[in-house]
Amino acid sequence: MPDTPTQDTDLHELDATAAALDAGVTSMYPKTAMASIDHWEARCRTAGATVVADGLVTLRTTLSQDRLDGRAIGRALLDLAEATEAAAPDDTPLGSRLARIATGLRRAGTSLGGAKA
Repeated sequence: MPDTPTQDTDLHELDATAAALDAGVTSMYPKTAMASIDHWEARCRTAGATVVADGLVTLRTTLSQDRLDGRAIGRALLDLAEATEAAAPDDTPLGSRLARIATGLRRAGTSLGGAKA
């Protein structure tokens, strides 16, 4: 069955998010990053992926602090990577894109010192 336009759009949006993560989270403009977080939180809630949506809320909250804490941001990214990976269906175009995003989130979280003890 061919993808519907909505499915194609979702996959393109996921590709764009993965590409942004591949470029490095520190290269993102803060307003762009927050808009992306807001967008994906709403999409995840609509899709019933509440653990991922909750992880996005935690990340947004951490990024909204007056004083940014790199380790806390890193931990939030790592937690979000785990939730994203767990939500990824196996052997599907969606699953492969979510796995790529999880890898980018994990790389960013680790680079910010968010490794869990």
